[in-house]
Amino acid sequence: MIGRILSALGLGPYAALALAIAVAGAVGYNLWENSTIRAETRALAEAEAAKRTIEAINDVSNAAEDARTRRRICVSAGGVWNFETNQCGGG
Repeated sequence: MIGRILSALGLGPYAALALAIAVAGAVGYNLWENSTIRAETRALAEAEAAKRTIEAINDVSNAAEDARTRRRICVSAGGVWNFETNQCGGG
């Protein structure tokens, strides 16, 4: 069908071959470009996930350190730490 169209336009078989190569090159370039964009997007998403993970670990670490500090203060003041309520009870 394309051969008939090209023949009607007065283009020879080499023009058809050149057209096929140009189309294949355009399709190949689009596939390569899309894979590059996906790889860059994936890298950005992974970096953001790693950043959030580190922030969450730091938050948990800070909360745990705060709880340890409150328990030490409670015990050093003669109190008894209630682990169920996370509060200092009188000793």
